[in-house]
Amino acid sequence: MNTLPDITYRAMESSPSIDMLIYEQIEKLERHCPSLISCRVVVSAPSTHHTKGAQFKVTVDLSVPGSAVIADRESTPSHAHDDCHMAVRDAFRAALKEVDRLHSRKTDQKRHPRA
Repeated sequence: MNTLPDITYRAMESSPSIDMLIYEQIEKLERHCPSLISCRVVVSAPSTHHTKGAQFKVTVDLSVPGSAVIADRESTPSHAHDDCHMAVRDAFRAALKEVDRLHSRKTDQKRHPRA
């Protein structure tokens, strides 16, 4: 892994298992986007007064040459778990889609230069 993430936990203790999952997800991203410059991940615990059930929020902020990608996801009540692994996977899945979309836009611009 070339990109060292900046991982922040809000309203919760850091977790080695979540850290490992984040590192694995970054390795997947690097396979799709080897030019990844930086990655910042914020994992937020649910508030205690939440009425929808435990919803963890994960935000992934990526820097790639010429652009930035921000993806965030909350675990839904139907998928809520005691941990936030599902929200981490969903946030990185969304970030990967955005990186792929950005890459396809750039290749389309190269194929179809403006007159």
